[in-house]
Amino acid sequence: HWSDNPKEEKKYFPSSSKLTKFILCSALSAGIKGFSQYMFVERDHWYGSSLANDGAIQSSYEDMKKINFIAQEIGLEDLKPVADVALVNYRPYIRYSHLKSEKPFEYVNILSNHTHWGLSRDLISLKYNHLIPELGISKNLNEFKTLLVPSAEFMDPESQTTLVDLAKKGKSVILFGLLPRFDLRMKKCEILSRELKARTKPALGIEDVKVQNRDFVSQVFGYIRSSKRFSVKAKTKNKVVGAQFKIGKGEICLFTFDISSQFAPQKLLFLEDILSATNAASLVQTSDMEIDVALHRNEKTAVLYLINPKGDFYLKETSPKTSFILKLDCRKAGIKGKRIRLLDLLTRQAIKTSASELKNGIMISMEDPDSRMYLVEGRKT
Repeated sequence: HWSDNPKEEKKYFPSSSKLTKFILCSALSAGIKGFSQYMFVERDHWYGSSLANDGAIQSSYEDMKKINFIAQEIGLEDLKPVADVALVNYRPYIRYSHLKSEKPFEYVNILSNHTHWGLSRDLISLKYNHLIPELGISKNLNEFKTLLVPSAEFMDPESQTTLVDLAKKGKSVILFGLLPRFDLRMKKCEILSRELKARTKPALGIEDVKVQNRDFVSQVFGYIRSSKRFSVKAKTKNKVVGAQFKIGKGEICLFTFDISSQFAPQKLLFLEDILSATNAASLVQTSDMEIDVALHRNEKTAVLYLINPKGDFYLKETSPKTSFILKLDCRKAGIKGKRIRLLDLLTRQAIKTSASELKNGIMISMEDPDSRMYLVEGRKT
């Protein structure tokens, strides 16, 4: 940590072992593959490194030492997140949202800065481990079963074709926004519209949205019209704002309103219904929405991360604890064996359980805040 007065600030905001462990586990759970350790030794106006500037060992030294050994033990460079869901990013929309001058397509700001961010938070709450690949850049979109994709009235033809091809191959493509009418040079380009035989009419406003037995208020971007048979998924008054189109072996769902929950329970349940109807699986679940969870694996190893962000790292008294149910479907996660051991890689404490118990759920207790990094091992007996 940088400070004008490191000695004084260290009294009130110490860089504890617990904080270091939390930062390391959070970074690893997000998919980081290594750490730059050029600040391993303190210097003027900095504090909290593993070694003081006189060489003295500090609180984070053992944690950094353990992490370096663990990285080799688990084959960190080969671990990949187990994720069926992609929350796709599209850079032209981000660039467009950063323009300060007056511009058309004002809803693009909402798609980029509101809906996309909100969906990531929702997926964490619903325990859908997800990645954020780039449309038009990433070559691994075929790895996902379900793709959530922002869509505005402009999109390059290659990206439109990619989305159609993914659906034809059996993927569930969920578009939020409006259908493209132009390419990035504002020349007519309606590949998606032609495939769906549908158009969207812009109409920015706040309206009541009805979805089966749920209704909620949401920001609406426009309405859907189509000459092709489709399944209505959402309506506002007498206009369609959600539709499902069968394309080849898969489907394209189009929602012309903000589908992120923004902490509204009915909208979060709606999103859960939409995801449950696809082939995406949530292999790891916790009963506490605030506990973040991630499962990474390679051919030989599975690592489970639990991140509890509650509480305060600088409390002097004993931290409160949160107890919750952890569920893991070992078979679907590719972890073989009836007997399961969860080995905490930092403390070397183990939880012995079984595949059937983990599938039903086991109780876990963590301090507020805290983090865990478990090696998941399966045994036949």
